[in-house]
Amino acid sequence: MTFNTGQRLPGGWIWFSLLLLFSISSTGECQNGDRAGEVQQENWRKWNVPEAPVLSPSEALEAFQIAPGFSIQLVASEPQVVDPVAIAWDETGRLWVVELRGYMRTVDGDGETEAVGQVAVLEDLDGDGFYETRHLFLDQLINPRAISIVEGGVLIGEPPHLWYCQDLDGDFRCDRRTEVSHYGTDDPDHVEHTDNGLLRTLDNWIYNAKSQRKFRFDLVEGKPVLSESPTAFRGQWGLAQDDFGRLYYNHNSTWILTDPLPTELLLANPWSGRAIGQPARSGQTVIPDPSTYPIRINPGINRGYQKPMLRADGRLQRNTAASGVAILRSDQWGADWDGRAFVPEAAGNLVAAFELQENSGRFQGQQLLWPHSKYGQRAFLASTDERFRPVDAKLGPDGNLYIIDMYRGIIQHRQFVTSYLRKQIEERKLAEPVGLGRIWKIVRHPGDLEGTPSLSGLPLLQDVSGQLKALSHPVGWIRDTAQRLLVESRSENIAGDLREILNSGQTSTLGKIHALRVLDGIGVLSPKDLSSALSASDRMLRRIGFQIFAEKMPHSDEWHQCREFLKQADDEPEETLDVIHRLIALATLKDDETALSEVLAILRKQGHSPQIRLAAISQWDDYQIERLSRFLAADFQTDDFDGLEPLLNELVRSALLKDKHSFPLILTLIEDLDTEDRRLPAVIAGIHFVMSQKRWKPPHLSEPPKALIRNDFPIGLAKPVEMILGQIELAETPAETIQPWTEEERRLAKSGARAFASSCSSCHGAGGQGLPGLGPSLIGSPWLLGDEKIPIKIILDGLTGPITVDGEEWDLTMPGHRENPKLKDADIAGLLTWIRRQWGHLENPISPETVTKTRQETAKRNTPWTDSILRKGTQ
Repeated sequence: MTFNTGQRLPGGWIWFSLLLLFSISSTGECQNGDRAGEVQQENWRKWNVPEAPVLSPSEALEAFQIAPGFSIQLVASEPQVVDPVAIAWDETGRLWVVELRGYMRTVDGDGETEAVGQVAVLEDLDGDGFYETRHLFLDQLINPRAISIVEGGVLIGEPPHLWYCQDLDGDFRCDRRTEVSHYGTDDPDHVEHTDNGLLRTLDNWIYNAKSQRKFRFDLVEGKPVLSESPTAFRGQWGLAQDDFGRLYYNHNSTWILTDPLPTELLLANPWSGRAIGQPARSGQTVIPDPSTYPIRINPGINRGYQKPMLRADGRLQRNTAASGVAILRSDQWGADWDGRAFVPEAAGNLVAAFELQENSGRFQGQQLLWPHSKYGQRAFLASTDERFRPVDAKLGPDGNLYIIDMYRGIIQHRQFVTSYLRKQIEERKLAEPVGLGRIWKIVRHPGDLEGTPSLSGLPLLQDVSGQLKALSHPVGWIRDTAQRLLVESRSENIAGDLREILNSGQTSTLGKIHALRVLDGIGVLSPKDLSSALSASDRMLRRIGFQIFAEKMPHSDEWHQCREFLKQADDEPEETLDVIHRLIALATLKDDETALSEVLAILRKQGHSPQIRLAAISQWDDYQIERLSRFLAADFQTDDFDGLEPLLNELVRSALLKDKHSFPLILTLIEDLDTEDRRLPAVIAGIHFVMSQKRWKPPHLSEPPKALIRNDFPIGLAKPVEMILGQIELAETPAETIQPWTEEERRLAKSGARAFASSCSSCHGAGGQGLPGLGPSLIGSPWLLGDEKIPIKIILDGLTGPITVDGEEWDLTMPGHRENPKLKDADIAGLLTWIRRQWGHLENPISPETVTKTRQETAKRNTPWTDSILRKGTQ
């Protein structure tokens, strides 16, 4: 709830950089939000600032101005709701409200950590649209902030706890409270910057703002089970999704951020995106213009003395308390409003509306404005009441927009309040009263609608048959809730009905998307189901299909039935986002040469696009060196590949940041590149970038890298090469003990480097350091560095566990390659020669003749080697 102008704070539920609080006495003592040397001019004294009396709900209604064709209605108010900050509806239509009753009860925030927070359940028993009946579900909470309806109860976020709460006897009172996870900060006094949200989305995960975790909740034999996974860090307070599961959020001084790209898939490789100079994987700014259009003077903001904050007439000029995002997913307001976004701005006493549009892989938008007789323009909803504090907006079960109004004078949290603000609070008597709150509903007049809006979908949610129908309902809340209930049922008996929805020509695209996600959620999605989505005529359904394919990372022959649908349809042009989704799905098939050829075809055609390169590199992770070896091979065709240089640059950056031990391998791969080759400066630029990072240190090399000590570099490359060489350190080992490679051995080792990159690194890591669950470390391995015949034997016939490496037991089986026609004796010799001279290893080369002799000596071997047999030296 703190909205500090000039300081990024939450933009989402109830916190706004505005008015309030001045955590000290009026003696002139400095406040927590004051900055040294900053002059806080009392500019509000030059304006005729209107008074801010407490208005009754009916009086507050009269203070609103709303866009033509709309009206606002009161659906709950004090005493039924007090200090509301989050709401949620269950499948019966009851409204659950989280109340932050301990927040800023005095100008100094006294009693903030007292257990006075509550969660209430509201009912509209007479059906008049007003929730007149209140049930106290849970009390004695300290600063609760989030709620989500789940199977058998609700999740409630009360930092540092995430509670699963159940009403076991139906009396609307929590009977059992189980902590299912840590949530937010351990400091209950830290109200501003910590987790909130608990938004269940299309992919069946629960996401949070101000967090890098997502959850999946399940009830197993009556016991709550919460699994979690990392995700992108998003926003401050608000979180919403659109019809296709894309997330929207914000900060207090940013209207809307979104994830137009499939962010969850792009996170597969941690070293992609901004870390290597590519586009961000999440958090694209949709509305660059921060302007606000209130209808009253707004001096009571935290940093109103700063020039950008207030207009000449005293009204808020730019957002400072954006707090919450809602996407209207409904037919209730007509097709022209479906998909538009709404953001409350508590400092400006308004709710802004925005038009959004997808354009070439980006989202763009603009604020919708209406004429105002005095100020020229105004926001979608604005009030002359300074105590109107909209802290979040939600789409309701009826398809209308609901606004959470904390209704108070003080909104700014004490930790950030300035002296400028406190003085106004005290002089203008804004601190009291507290303990109020309203929830408003915005509706569109029927006469302004085209067509007939849907009737209530709540009755459909009461049984399985209705829930299946509700997957195609025009209101997004109804569809989302139906999906949740069906997934929670875990009933495989509904698979046939879901497939009928998915394959019916009468089902809407949205209905098919939800059916697909339910099939996935209950664990019965088949390759045929997914193929139906991948081959659909609707591009959005195909995108969801690509996402699910990539999420599953299918490797079995069964799932490969879907591969033919990953190709582009010859007769249909693709949007950038379509290409990105298809590319990611193809790139997950990492060992499939046909899929890789499709990926390379896309890169050749569209590799100039940073987003396309991001999509490819995001899926390569442990295959980065292998891909580099392909791109840097002598026979790789560089013609007609406009994006090759930036792709190589970014790929080198990603590989080095992931594993510094890939450095010598990359140097080996560029040894034979001509200085006129366009690939060489791209690779060197990537190395130079990484070595310029203060925290990155190259590994010690056994000898000076021949790729960098030649004398024919052009002037443009000489300086970065010199810088790279200046940071390289050689291993401290007497040079005379190292047997120099002959030219023939050097040629073999170079081919061995490529073989390691394309085959061995996927299990043993690009730097030979091993990968958890795949293969042990090769660094310092006695099998590799001792008797030269032992590693030859292992490559020919494999090795089966258990074996102990660096104190860790491995019980895996490495397959043999005796019958592999692509791995000849010279190839094995080159591979081992290269490995035995890397990562500080100083062993002698292995000749093809030694491999041939060992192959003959072990010709009768037809099973993998074991630790005990190799130690005995048995053939």
